[in-house]
Amino acid sequence: MFVDVIFRSAKITNLPGPNQWTSYKDIPMLHYTIAKNDLVNASVDSSNAGFNQFGPEGLINVTTCAEHIPVR
Repeated sequence: MFVDVIFRSAKITNLPGPNQWTSYKDIPMLHYTIAKNDLVNASVDSSNAGFNQFGPEGLINVTTCAEHIPVR
């Protein structure tokens, strides 16, 4: 799926075990998370080089994508 806040597509997976369910306003929902490999830098997963992920793991460089957006 495309995740607009990180300006890229990402694989989402359902959490296993007892944490797979959550609720919002008393409505039960499955809890999904972004796959860990989508957040590693390009030295760990070279396919992330296309997303300018050359810094520390877990951080995504959105400066080019958000050039005219006041991101702080």
